[in-house]
Amino acid sequence: MPVEQRGTAHVIRSLAFVRKELVSVWRQPRLMVTLVLGPFMILLLFGLGYRETPEPFKTLIVAGEGQAPFGTDVGDLDDAFGAGIELVGTTADPELARRRLADGEVDLVVMPPEDWMEALDRGEPATFSVVHSKIDPVLTSSVGLLARLSADEINKRVLTRIIEEIQTQAEGALAAAEDEGEVSAALQRAGETDASLLVSPFEVETSALVEPPSSQAAFYAPGVLILLVQHLALTFAALSLVRERELGITEIFKVSPLTVRETLAGKYLSFLVMGLLLAAGLTVTMLVLGVEIQGPLWSFTAVVTLVILASLGLGFALSGLANSDSQAVQYSMVVLLVSIFFTGFVLPLDQLTEPVRWVSYLVPGTYGIAGLHDVAFRGQPARPLLMGGLGLYAVVMAVLAWLALRRDVEPKLT
Repeated sequence: MPVEQRGTAHVIRSLAFVRKELVSVWRQPRLMVTLVLGPFMILLLFGLGYRETPEPFKTLIVAGEGQAPFGTDVGDLDDAFGAGIELVGTTADPELARRRLADGEVDLVVMPPEDWMEALDRGEPATFSVVHSKIDPVLTSSVGLLARLSADEINKRVLTRIIEEIQTQAEGALAAAEDEGEVSAALQRAGETDASLLVSPFEVETSALVEPPSSQAAFYAPGVLILLVQHLALTFAALSLVRERELGITEIFKVSPLTVRETLAGKYLSFLVMGLLLAAGLTVTMLVLGVEIQGPLWSFTAVVTLVILASLGLGFALSGLANSDSQAVQYSMVVLLVSIFFTGFVLPLDQLTEPVRWVSYLVPGTYGIAGLHDVAFRGQPARPLLMGGLGLYAVVMAVLAWLALRRDVEPKLT
């Protein structure tokens, strides 16, 4: 064969493989959806739902009803705080304010100085106390920045008021002065005040209701644990049923006395043990890295166990849609991608608009991450609402898993 013909034959055979692979992919619509449209839709949904400006911190002021300290109106303070802080009211009871903060009804509690006049007379700035309930290092830094900016704005307003009063008093002193000596004495008394105190009569001190994580790595550690446990449990469950179909083991199930309940219980138990062992290893790693679990260990274990059960149910349900190992892995990777963006692992859920935020509750990791934050950092059991939602999720997924497994175990009626 001439050299030209051999070269043409090589090109034709290579192009034949191009056509074969393109047709093969095109004939698998599920593959196109999961590998192409799936990630694209996830990023599009995240982009539409994400807002750069987070919701303002709901703030409660400890002061008399209708009045803020040093004679300024509460509405004036609301303007001074700026757009990052939303004033929701005032209370005269500091303990009530702290309880509302602990219950999550408000984000910040501002306690103005009660003895601000005495402090200024001593030549010391008066201190605003700001207490927050945030554990995210980014949000903690935001609280400190907003508090300082608000204090600067209040200082600006107070300084403006002081200068106006000084000007008024100076005009009155000049009008009533009988000789130049009295005017000089008034100016001398004004000069005795510390200039820095006039410029910044108030300062701010921030504190956390609970001890925040020592570092960003410590804050993200529980989230990493939940996402790894969820992903592995989901993948093992999905691959288990798909592999049995491919090997023909399900045909043996159909002619055996095995029931769907027995099969599902055995699979749940085996993968639950594997998931708990994995979680135990990850927990030990967290402790070695210096992440302390401040809350009860039973609540920590309960959250992890429910996440594993919910993830297994989701994996069994997805296996009903997969026809091969590769499809099962693709589905699990799509769920992992959703979990990274929509569970609060990377960004707080408050920065997602309300319709998009609903996607978060379709993933067990959302409940698990919030629950472990309660236990590990806030030192309290996971909130009942979180545990109830996660338990309901696990039950619904168990029902879907039973439906997915029934076709592989129960014999077909002819």
